[in-house]
Amino acid sequence: MGDHGAVLVLASTEPTTEIIFSLDEGVSWRRCNFTSTPMNVRNVRVSNGWDSRRFILYGFRGNASVLIHMNFDLAFTLGKCDTARNDYELWSPRDVNGNCVLGVETEVMRRKPGRDCYLPENFTYIHVQSTCPCVAEDYECAHCFYRPTLSAPCEMQCYSPGLPEQPHDVCSEQIYWESELGYRLVLGDRCNANAAGATRPKAKIPCNAEGLIQSPLVSAPFVAGVLVFLILCVAIICVLLLWKLSDGFYESVSKATGVDNCLGRYTVTKIDAASNQIEASSEKPDTESVS
Repeated sequence: MGDHGAVLVLASTEPTTEIIFSLDEGVSWRRCNFTSTPMNVRNVRVSNGWDSRRFILYGFRGNASVLIHMNFDLAFTLGKCDTARNDYELWSPRDVNGNCVLGVETEVMRRKPGRDCYLPENFTYIHVQSTCPCVAEDYECAHCFYRPTLSAPCEMQCYSPGLPEQPHDVCSEQIYWESELGYRLVLGDRCNANAAGATRPKAKIPCNAEGLIQSPLVSAPFVAGVLVFLILCVAIICVLLLWKLSDGFYESVSKATGVDNCLGRYTVTKIDAASNQIEASSEKPDTESVS
């Protein structure tokens, strides 16, 4: 790929005499015979970076290595793109809601589609960005809120401390009241919430929301209990490993507590049949041994 993405060159992995190439970012393709004798192409590389129009094709023919240089400058009928010839345009990415994507409208200076000219190798794309007013599409449901359907407003499903006081006049007649609390900006969105025309959606919060189950993620006693439990588990595992693997730790505890045979530690009796002697050992083999 060269000329800032406009020139694409492909070659077959089978023995071939031709390449196929595109000068308009893959919209249309042409064929070119670069040799009369088939060769196996190993790779096609841009000779001087992605902005160049000079390519190097290399491979082998029989036992001989082959290297071919290709220059696509003359393939462009208009030559180098020129601002005086109106070869450039401002382009902006769009989604279904318009030119604002993640709260930013971006304009890029690019070559016009269909212009048969190449970009200078030192060409740099000019980016012009401006923030957009925040709209509903810039927000997602916050923690403890969810959408019953993709088009529905966010609804509260678990109680979160810090809720503003519910409006009694609304809750006396309805089962839900609305608040901006249930939304947050989509990650990476840079819209301006204070710009003229900015809007923020409102979530549905059930009246008497204190009756909902409190989220474990915001419950301090729950988090503290989990941390204490994990610390105790790690401490017990460490003690067991030291007891099983460290003789010094085992002997120290045994002397301090008077405990000798527990947690898999036991005395093994060895019977020497030749000398008819019985020997006691404090080792900890997996099974008793009799010789």
